[in-house]
Amino acid sequence: MAILLANIGTSDLAVQIPINGENYYLPIDYLQAEANISRKIALLRSELQELWDYKKQRSYIETILYNELGFRANEKQTSRYLTEVLLKEYQSKPDYWYPRIKPVRILGSIEKAMSFGAKTGYIFVTNQQTEVKPDGEEKDTFYLFKILEKWLQDAKLDFHVEPVLLDGNVNANELESMLKCYYEAISKISKAEKLNQVKDDNELVLVSIKGGTEAMKTALQIQAIDAGFKKLVFLDPELSLERILYGQASECRLTLYWRHLQSQKYRTVGQLLDRWDFDGAIQVLTDWQSTLTSLPTGIVDDCDISQSQDVIKSVIQLLEIGSCLFNLDTERAKIFITEGSWTKIENDINYPQYKWLNLYTLCRIHWQLNQVATFLPRLSSFVEELLNYLMLQLSEGKYFLKNEDFKLDVNQLEPELFNVFAKLEGQKKIEEYTENFTEPYWLRYIYNKLHFVEALVKFQARDLEVWKPIKSSVKKLNYWIEIRNDIIHRATGVSKDGMVELRSKDCQDGKKIAIAACAPEDITAEIANLIDCVSTFLNEPTKPCVGENSQYYIYSEIRDSVLTKLNENL
Repeated sequence: MAILLANIGTSDLAVQIPINGENYYLPIDYLQAEANISRKIALLRSELQELWDYKKQRSYIETILYNELGFRANEKQTSRYLTEVLLKEYQSKPDYWYPRIKPVRILGSIEKAMSFGAKTGYIFVTNQQTEVKPDGEEKDTFYLFKILEKWLQDAKLDFHVEPVLLDGNVNANELESMLKCYYEAISKISKAEKLNQVKDDNELVLVSIKGGTEAMKTALQIQAIDAGFKKLVFLDPELSLERILYGQASECRLTLYWRHLQSQKYRTVGQLLDRWDFDGAIQVLTDWQSTLTSLPTGIVDDCDISQSQDVIKSVIQLLEIGSCLFNLDTERAKIFITEGSWTKIENDINYPQYKWLNLYTLCRIHWQLNQVATFLPRLSSFVEELLNYLMLQLSEGKYFLKNEDFKLDVNQLEPELFNVFAKLEGQKKIEEYTENFTEPYWLRYIYNKLHFVEALVKFQARDLEVWKPIKSSVKKLNYWIEIRNDIIHRATGVSKDGMVELRSKDCQDGKKIAIAACAPEDITAEIANLIDCVSTFLNEPTKPCVGENSQYYIYSEIRDSVLTKLNENL
C-alpha cells in the first residue's frame, strides 16, 4: 500500500492563454520564490524567455485571463479569489476549462506516486477565513484544491485526493504552529490508514513538500520523518519552465532520507541499551533490517544498503549474545558467539568466575532499573554461585559426586572434616542422615553451602580472620534472600520502599536476621565487598568490573561494541 502526502501551492496551477498565435500555460502566480529561476530562464530559447519576464507574464494573466473571469484588467486579484472564480467557471463549463487547466507541478508528484501503486493523496490545504480576515489569506489553497480534485476526476485518473484542512486560526507562516498542525494531521492519517500498525512490506509513504509557506514545507518534512514510517520517499517536482509552458507534468526527483531514518533507529537502540534492553534493541534493528531489504530500487546506492545490512547483522548477533547471557542462557549464547567469532566474549564466559560475576552484574543492573522482583532472585543466585566457587576452590571438587548438583560423597570426607561440618550443620540432622544413608548429602541451600565452606576453612587451618568478613557479609545478605518470596508476593507490590518498610517492621519485632541485615540501599555495596573479601581470601586479584563505579562486565563490552559499530555506520 502506498499513499501520498503533499502540500499544494498556487504556483501548482497553470492556465492556458493564447499569446501571439500560440497557446501557452502560465502559472497563476509567478514563480519568483524558486531558486535559480534567473539561470533557468537564461537557458530557454529567446521566444520562451520573454514568456518568463515577470511584467510580461503578469500582463498576460491580468489582461487575457482576467477578462475571461470577469475581472478588471490589471487590477490584481488574490490567488484565493482568482481560484474561487475559476472554480465556478470550471464547474459551469467543464469541457471548455478542463483542457485549459493543468496542475503541472503537483501532477508530477501524483503521477510518480501512482507509479508506486498509490491511489490516495492527502493534500494539506489552507482556508484562513476568520472574523478578522473574512476574505481569508491571499494565497489560501481551499479553492485550488477543489479545482485539482475536479480536474483529476475529469482526467479519469485512478487517484483520489483527500483535503487535510489546516487550522484556519493558526498563522501558516509560524513554524511552531505548523509543526503542531502537521503532527496532529499526520497522526490522524496514520491511524486511518493503519500505517506502522500492521506488518506490510509494501507500505510506502510518499511526500511532496513543494507548495505552501516555508513553515508548511518544513513542518511536513520534519513531521513525516519523525512519524517513523517504515518506508518514506520524498518527491521533489523539478522546475522545468519549458514543461510548464507546454502544460506537462513536472518530472520528480526521488529522495529517500534513509540515512536520517537509520540514525533515528540507531539512536533508539542507544536509548534501549541505556536500560540494558537487548531484546528491544534487537526488535528495532530487525524491523529496520526488513525495511532496508524492501526499499524501492533505484533511489539509493545498493552498496550503501548492503554495508548497513552487514553491520546490522553483526550487531544483532552481539545483542543476541547479550540477551542470552542476561537470561542466563550460556549455551544459546555460545551459538551466536561461534557464528560471529566473538573471541573476547568466549574467553569471558569460560572464565572460572564468570557465573557469579555475571550474576553480580545483573544484580547491579536490576537494582539500577528498580526491578526489585528480578533483583532479589538474582541476589540469591549470586550468593549461591559464589559459595559454589569457594567450595570448588577449597576442595578441588574431590568431595562431590560427578555430574551432580553439589551432592556430597560422604565417604570421601575425612573424619575430622565430617565432624566439623556435622557440628555446623547440626549434629542431630547429620545423625539422622547417617542412619538412613540412602541418598547423597545435598548441599541444597545457601546455609548448607556456607557451613561446608566454613568446615573446609577450619579443616584446612586457614586464616579465620580472613574468613570472618565473608561469613559476616553473607549474613548481612541472608535476610533479603530468605524473605525474597514474601516481598515479591506482597499485595502492595515490589519496591525499594517496600524493602525498607519490611525490614523496619522485622527489626521492631526483634528478628535477629533482620537486625543483622544491611539496609536495602547498601546491598550492592555489600555484594561488592563480599567479592573483594573472597578475592583476598583466595589470594586472587581484584576484579575490575566490581564496585559501584565500575563497568558492567560483559554487558558494557557488548553495549560499547554495538554503539561503536552503529556510529561508524552513520
